[in-house]
Amino acid sequence: MAIRLVFLLLVTQVLVPSANGMQKDSVSSEYRSLVPRHMLALLHAPEVHQVKELRGKVVLVHFYAFQCHNCHANFEIYRRWHDQWHEKGVVVVGIQTPETSQERDPAAVKSAAAERKLEFPIIVDVASKNWDAWGNTMWPTVYVVDKNGYLRQWWAGELNWKGATGDKTIEQVVEQLLAEP
Repeated sequence: MAIRLVFLLLVTQVLVPSANGMQKDSVSSEYRSLVPRHMLALLHAPEVHQVKELRGKVVLVHFYAFQCHNCHANFEIYRRWHDQWHEKGVVVVGIQTPETSQERDPAAVKSAAAERKLEFPIIVDVASKNWDAWGNTMWPTVYVVDKNGYLRQWWAGELNWKGATGDKTIEQVVEQLLAEP
């Protein structure tokens, strides 16, 4: 039986770009855990108003810092996932948790997201509340959440570091989850 853990996510701001401008395989049910449920600041994001609106969707949550070199290596993959699966009901959500003082400035985060063409909701986690609630330990990290809100896979670090195939691992899990009822 899966243990259900409920956390309160507190965030300071959500950025939704406009048109302008260590791995753990936990796919089997014995390893599933419920992800944090209450994303309060998502109330202001047009695509993701509340976590309950994510039920029935596969969600890719990625923690990053916009000045993090290792994070930059994953940006193209996140864009590809968003473009490839957005119409199929997969939601990509970025959580920008600052490592530097500049990364604490929402305007700088918004500018960096636009510059890198990140066209999915981005939470600015200035106080690291999301980071703490998810038990995150490093940038970048990607979490795959199934249609019922269960964590099914994660990958910490660059997805393709030194020949790793983290992007393909995540993609296989997402395709499996999309095929589930």
